[in-house]
Order: sequence, then structure tokens, then C-alpha cells
Amino acid sequence: QQINREAEQLVTGLSEQQLNWVPEPGAWSIAQCLDHLAVTSAKTRPYLEVAIARGKQRTARPYRPTMLGRWIINSQKPESTKRFKAPKNFQPLPEPAPGAFVRFLEEQRQLASLAERASGADLNVKMRSPVTALIRYSAGDAFQLLTVHAQRHLRQARRVKERQGFPQVAN
Repeated sequence: QQINREAEQLVTGLSEQQLNWVPEPGAWSIAQCLDHLAVTSAKTRPYLEVAIARGKQRTARPYRPTMLGRWIINSQKPESTKRFKAPKNFQPLPEPAPGAFVRFLEEQRQLASLAERASGADLNVKMRSPVTALIRYSAGDAFQLLTVHAQRHLRQARRVKERQGFPQVAN
């Protein structure tokens, strides 16, 4: 809910031109940041759903981050200085992304629903990463990762708004 409020505050009153303004070649617009988050959520959710179904069949234990999960989560926190290129299938649309905010909110709604369904499940159950089958971490790690990843990209989107040259007058 906090992420949704932050995103809404970020985009309220912005025009399509402002949402799609790219500060420099290779950088992302606000809409592309939101589109990337929607894509990431949509591609992660099926793996998380399977893990939660398996976790429901187990006796729930307190969630403990895996070592790999902790490392990935820490690398994606907004304050982390590590930079990563998004995997090709997680890249936002290269052109203006109309409706990115609506897609983002829909994915957030789906994740909230999934989190409710996860109540009582063992979130320590392992799942594969949506990026590669070579990486596995827990369902609890995935929820944390999606949260910090969203915070990271919302911070990135706020920086776009603060950049010199950002269109100040909505069209």
C-alpha cells in the first residue's frame, strides 16, 4: 500500500509527455520505471504462486532469508550503489508506455492478493528465479525482493522528475 501511495504521489498531475520524458539516452522515463516494475511482477508471480501452493502444504515456520536471497535483496535496496542492467525480458518498452501506471497498480493488486493467500504458508519454500532456473531463493525472499525493487525504481523515477530539463508544464 505504501508503494502504491508513493507511486500515486509521483505521477499525480503529470502529463504523458512528463511520464515519458527520458533524461538521457539509455536512461528510463518515469513510465518505463513503472512498466519495468509491472513486467517484473508479472513474470515473478507465477513462480511465487507455485511456491506458495507448496508452502501451504507444509507447516509454516518463521521466515528466514536465504543467503542468496539476502544478498539479492540487499543489492536491490534503494540505497544500494550497485547498478544492474535489467535482463532482456524484464526491460520496459523502449517507446512511450501509455497505461504504465495502470498496469503497475494492477500488478500491485495481484501481489497484494497473493500475499493474502500466502497467509499460513511456509515462506521458506524455495522457488526458481524468473530470470534463470540457475537461481533459487525462498518465497519470502521473493516478496521482500519485489518490495525493495519497487522502492528502488520509484526512487529512480523521482530522480527523473528532479532532473534538469524535466518538462515543467503539463501538456
